[in-house]
Amino acid sequence: MPQSLSSMRIKRLNSLLTVLSNDSYITLEELLEKVKYPSARALGRDLQFLRKAFNVKITYSRHFHAYHLIHTGDFVLRTLSSKEE
Repeated sequence: MPQSLSSMRIKRLNSLLTVLSNDSYITLEELLEKVKYPSARALGRDLQFLRKAFNVKITYSRHFHAYHLIHTGDFVLRTLSSKEE
């Protein structure tokens, strides 16, 4: 991997992909709220990282104004228990 990952970032990436996999299309605002991102910039960095480091395929639909997960690539999703969320 190109850079080290903190345990907090791994949890956030996992949460992001879990939310994306549960919804067909999800808006930026919904992602920020559901994953508890501090800013749209932080979300953008994580999306870029997932695309480059793990070959995750996430698209943005201009029609729906929302993100859509096509493939999780090499990232292994872990189901979070309610205690971990």
